[in-house]
Amino acid sequence: MKIQLLGTAAGGGVPQWNCTCRVCSASRAGRIPSRTQSCAAVSADGEQWFLLNASPDLQAQIESFPPLQPHSTSLRNSPIQGVLLNSADLDHALGILLLREGERLKVHATESMRDSLVALTSPLDRFRGIEWITPPAKVSPLGHGLMYQAIPLGQERVAWRIAAGGRSIVYAPDVANVEEKLLAQMNDCDALFFDGTFWSHDELPNAAGMNHLPITQSIEILKNVKAKRKFYIHINNTNPILLPDSDEARAVADAEIEIPMDGMSIVV
Repeated sequence: MKIQLLGTAAGGGVPQWNCTCRVCSASRAGRIPSRTQSCAAVSADGEQWFLLNASPDLQAQIESFPPLQPHSTSLRNSPIQGVLLNSADLDHALGILLLREGERLKVHATESMRDSLVALTSPLDRFRGIEWITPPAKVSPLGHGLMYQAIPLGQERVAWRIAAGGRSIVYAPDVANVEEKLLAQMNDCDALFFDGTFWSHDELPNAAGMNHLPITQSIEILKNVKAKRKFYIHINNTNPILLPDSDEARAVADAEIEIPMDGMSIVV
């Protein structure tokens, strides 16, 4: 199974357009790489792909990864077979509007996510429209050699378990707390992609109310998780782990958790 990390930042990307924090300043100065908003693609065969969320940066992300681009066999086509939403947050769903041309778009989302996205997605009815698919609570075929399952997290959020050929990943960029059902899945996968939005709840004035478990708490959990590889994704522009020489980045490395870059490819 192949996973392509198209974007690794939280909403706004790095640098964020209106931010002068030390991370954004370092990115503008060229000291650290810029990052686009969180999105990934997964495939069992390297030919047909499913998107994990659809970020506002999706058009550029597709152009940065040739396997997602149309083939020359016909005028209009795409290897993208559908979108799996972790939440109805705008940084995960705005990219759906960029996929309006062509055949009907398959979007895997809970009913509560759909309700939250009505105003966003209703204009698509004039184009290709959306085929909404309710995520399965048990492992079920996704298509093209992939199996999948939604792990409910509350607050209109899910984590995804995706498997192929006896290997599996858990993709969870929106986690407010780690309950037993999620923890069991985290301990039984080859690669874990986990919410790395904030380092601490006091990072922003409203960070505590944004339902993201801070790394100061999750790092102790992930240290003991049995996944073979562990990654922090959906990293906010204010998070000091994005500065390679910071104490926070060293703490994550010491815990054997990876801080991936945009464009990273993982095979499990």
